Amino acid sequence: MLTDTRQSRNAKVTPVDGLSVTWTRGLWKERTDTCAQATVPQLQHMFENKEISHVLENFRICAGEADGKFDGTVFGDGDFYKWMEAAVYTAAKNQDEELFNQIDSYIDLIGKAQLSDGYLSTKQIIGERNQNGVTRMGDINDFEVYNFGHLFTAACLHKRLTGKDSFLKIAVKTADYLEGMYADALEKGEVQTAVCPSHYMGLVEMYRTTGEKRYLKLAEQAIALRDSVKEGMDDNQDRIPLREHEKIIGHAVRANYLYAGVADLCLEEDDEELKDVLHKVWRSLVDKKLYLTGGCGALYNGTSPYGNFFVDQKVHQAYGYEYQLPNITAYNETCASLGGVFWAYRMFQMEPKAEYFDVLERMMLNTNLAALSMDGKRFFYENMLRRTNTLDYELIWPRTRSEYILSYCCPPNLARTIAQSSEYAYLTSKDALWVGMYGASRAEITLENGAVFTVHQETEYPYDGKITFTFETTNRTGFSMMLRIPGWADNGRIQTGGKQIVLTRENAGSYYEIRIEDPQHTEICLELEMPVRYTVANTMVEETAGQAAVERGPLVYCCETADVSVESLDDLYLDPEGHTELTAQQIEGRTVTAIELDGYCVNREVYNRNALYQTLRQTGMEKVKIRMIPYFAWDNREFGEMRIWFPILAKIQKTKETISLKEKKIVVLDDDPTGVQTVHDVPVYTDWEMDSLQQAFSEESNLFFILTNSRSFSKEETKHVHETIAKRLHQVSQNCGKEFFLISRGDSTLRGHYPLETEVLRETLETLGEVKFDGEILCPFFLEGGRVTIDNVHYVKYGEELIPANETEFAKDKTFGYSAATMPEYVEEKTKGAYKASDVTCISLEDIHDMNIDKIEEALMEVKDFNKIIVNAVDYADVKVFCVALYRAMAKGKVFMFRTAAAIVKVMDGVTDQPLLSREQMVVKETDNGGIIVVGSHTDKTTKQVEELKKLTDIEFIELDATLVKDDEAFEKEVKRCLNLEETCIKAGKTVCCYTTRALITADTGDKEDELRLSVKISDAVQSLVGRLSVTPSFVIAKGGITSSDVGTKALAVKKANVLGQIKPGIPVWQTGEESKFPLTPYVIFPGNVGEVTTLREAVEVLTAK
Repeated sequence: MLTDTRQSRNAKVTPVDGLSVTWTRGLWKERTDTCAQATVPQLQHMFENKEISHVLENFRICAGEADGKFDGTVFGDGDFYKWMEAAVYTAAKNQDEELFNQIDSYIDLIGKAQLSDGYLSTKQIIGERNQNGVTRMGDINDFEVYNFGHLFTAACLHKRLTGKDSFLKIAVKTADYLEGMYADALEKGEVQTAVCPSHYMGLVEMYRTTGEKRYLKLAEQAIALRDSVKEGMDDNQDRIPLREHEKIIGHAVRANYLYAGVADLCLEEDDEELKDVLHKVWRSLVDKKLYLTGGCGALYNGTSPYGNFFVDQKVHQAYGYEYQLPNITAYNETCASLGGVFWAYRMFQMEPKAEYFDVLERMMLNTNLAALSMDGKRFFYENMLRRTNTLDYELIWPRTRSEYILSYCCPPNLARTIAQSSEYAYLTSKDALWVGMYGASRAEITLENGAVFTVHQETEYPYDGKITFTFETTNRTGFSMMLRIPGWADNGRIQTGGKQIVLTRENAGSYYEIRIEDPQHTEICLELEMPVRYTVANTMVEETAGQAAVERGPLVYCCETADVSVESLDDLYLDPEGHTELTAQQIEGRTVTAIELDGYCVNREVYNRNALYQTLRQTGMEKVKIRMIPYFAWDNREFGEMRIWFPILAKIQKTKETISLKEKKIVVLDDDPTGVQTVHDVPVYTDWEMDSLQQAFSEESNLFFILTNSRSFSKEETKHVHETIAKRLHQVSQNCGKEFFLISRGDSTLRGHYPLETEVLRETLETLGEVKFDGEILCPFFLEGGRVTIDNVHYVKYGEELIPANETEFAKDKTFGYSAATMPEYVEEKTKGAYKASDVTCISLEDIHDMNIDKIEEALMEVKDFNKIIVNAVDYADVKVFCVALYRAMAKGKVFMFRTAAAIVKVMDGVTDQPLLSREQMVVKETDNGGIIVVGSHTDKTTKQVEELKKLTDIEFIELDATLVKDDEAFEKEVKRCLNLEETCIKAGKTVCCYTTRALITADTGDKEDELRLSVKISDAVQSLVGRLSVTPSFVIAKGGITSSDVGTKALAVKKANVLGQIKPGIPVWQTGEESKFPLTPYVIFPGNVGEVTTLREAVEVLTAK
């Protein structure tokens, strides 16, 4: 393994030996095979050829096997050690004895070249021997210690993979020499910072390999001595003390190597101050200086951006200002992003956060793979994001890949990292396996808790987001699988053991734990949706203003001249709303997934391409197809232009205007008070008298709610109420000349009088000539309550698990139960076959996530005869996409009835997000009295929430014995007992929670109407515990749909309330009106089926915290 942190005190996760992991197919297998078959031999040839690199010739001169002068680069020794890492790893992976024999001969050569005191740097050894004036440690830019560092890491890896000491003995002698050198520098007070400090990582690895703590102390000393450097430079990150670093500056390779080494030290030693430095500079990089491709270091040569007119310093290959990210002249040295990989990898071991591997993977799949040609023989030293056919100035390095350039540090660094890529597949903690980079593979895993197993990963990643894990083991010890949900993954799912877990934007950028108790019979399928994404940069990034880049999954895409028929890529504009299509493309014999998308080519007939400025002349543009390929695959064909960032056509979205073309009022009929759980600053009316409706239509708000509370009504009463409301709405609409459309807000777990309510509304309004309905939209999605619809199955979230709604307690409701597993079947069941499941129109998540708005609109346009439309959704973004198509259909004359949960109401009225309410926002009248909580709901979730609430010791709990409900006299006596206790406590300033007997009381007649009447009687008793209070509580919380309605309308006598917002997700708060029993008192409407176990307790804590 690359970093053996198994004994590191601060490592929360440790690597899996890369030899235990094998890429089995896909991109990473192809790249590692190419590395072994082409890259490693190609590099060996370059190092062997004294006419090209002179690297091995230098070692032979030092060893006395050849005569001559030093030639080549001063860091050639270190470059060869990097190749040795690649070769050792390749030989071990492929059991290549011939390569192992060659490695042994190279180790012998290096040993002969080393001096007796352990010193090993070919330029200085030859210089001292030839007496040409070159001496040891005379110039930090001779890279001696840099070379040492790569010697250390290569020797440690060789020891771990082969068990041989030959290379490690050489490294030990050099490390001992370095120890003496630092002791001498410390004594004299003359310190120079070693450039590109690979030795920090190398020394820590020497400690881990040998167990000798002096090497760790030497690393600690080397890092500390940086602060003794006189006249330090930003370029070398030593102008200011390390512990004062807050921004990432200077030479990008040196910076990333520095912080990777510091992270290594922090894995071994407790140093919170250095960890804080790491966090600050990491944020500086990731938030303000990292390229989209994972490239590091914007500047070629210049002056440090943190200098001034009076004090300036030269920098090269360096980080620039914040947001300074040019494209044509992007330096992005390959070694810098490789250093970023090393740094991120060590940070992850210290604190396993998904962001570290997200960045690591971005660097690996984009910049790092782009630095190597598809055939594995040509390299980029720097990695631009845009190439033009010609430039008016000359850059340092070629603008196409080369087999060899003088500065040959990147190719072997890249080779070793690709050869070792399996090291980044998995890490472990005591009883968990953590997934790093995804890719088809097989891995042998042993955990500290005794679990031993083989994990098989099947996937086409990074081209496809479906990843399947299966396990082989004779060991039944359980463990956890930690799945990385990348930051780009807004939607997805995990399927295992017949269960489905929906992933939304909230999960992005985190790890998701799946507990496995029977590995042999477990399969985990992670599906990360990979829509084409148009990415925009921060507006401070001047070079990309008004432009977008195309990404899909972890890959950044680019366009080359070879893939479009235009004069210049500069003439192209992207259309973010256009069609996209995936297609396979062959490049250099390798298949990649390309994207074809809609764009436009601007007419440049009267445009002077050589003019610096000219008058804008609009000459039009034509629609074209643009093909984009993964950035890593570019520059493998003929020379031409390349771009990542393109200008975009911005279209005006008139979402709100479209739905409001006729200034229609949105009227929501709420079958219990919980329907306002997604909105704020909207009115709720608790009656439907003509005066109230006229007031509602005259208000500025485009949306209002009518609380019908019909879920507690009989069928006859429900029918009567809905007929009455429909007629009165029609009449008021006619009187004021303002149209409306209706949303029947039902339960997100599919309970309530459906289809009775919408059928009555439809028939009444059509009879009145109000409108002819084409269809009915069913959208029970409610994110805040954990209700999502996938593949036409509606799910309810329990903890982290999604349960089909028909398998929950809600489907067993005595009055509104159902058995259908899918939404189309639910429609057929509830309508008693009047509407067949096969005739239902279903809007799929696939069409929504692919932004197939035209297709969705066409489906809506075809609906007729009040047929049903099911909307699948797992996120508000899904509802918004659907609504765009819905608005278009409505603008073309289609008319729909809505039976939905609360979420779509928020989207259709454009209600903005706002933070959860604070106590100050809810309590406008302070009182010394306690609050009142009444609980009528009998769901299992409510029972657990009440038990959790009991952990608060300053609340008085009173149980109302609901078993007495069938005895009127005894029940009234019980109510009075509870009421007296409440009064006493509230007056004393103590909050009271009164709840009904947790056992569900049934009518025993089998008649659903009897069940409903009994439920209403209990609810009426519960609301009277508020309505009959003679003391004003500081707040009121009602738990349960029917309970909260009765408390609001009967106990509090609210006629109109204002919805303040939510105290917790999905839990609305009313501010009662002046006409109510307790004016301006916060009234919390807490649904029985919403929230986690702790949510009720947390809400009460908010209200009681003065």
